[in-house]
Amino acid sequence: MAYTAEDYTRAIAAQLRAERAAAQMTVRELADASGVTEQSLLRYLNEKRDIPVPVLYQICEGLKVSVHEVVRRAELRLDD
Repeated sequence: MAYTAEDYTRAIAAQLRAERAAAQMTVRELADASGVTEQSLLRYLNEKRDIPVPVLYQICEGLKVSVHEVVRRAELRLDD
């Protein structure tokens, strides 16, 4: 099945939410750790904005997880 950019955006946002929950971080803590404003972070996590690749890297750094791993897990979500 071919997935759209919107499918990937939703899956990556869902995976980032799961990673944040697993790390037991608040949105504020993740914002501080990643250098992304809390308001912007909420927009990305709630699928209100597409996540630019440099910002995805920042968020993943804040979560201490690789971008590769987040994308891999997001792709698994698409296949479920």
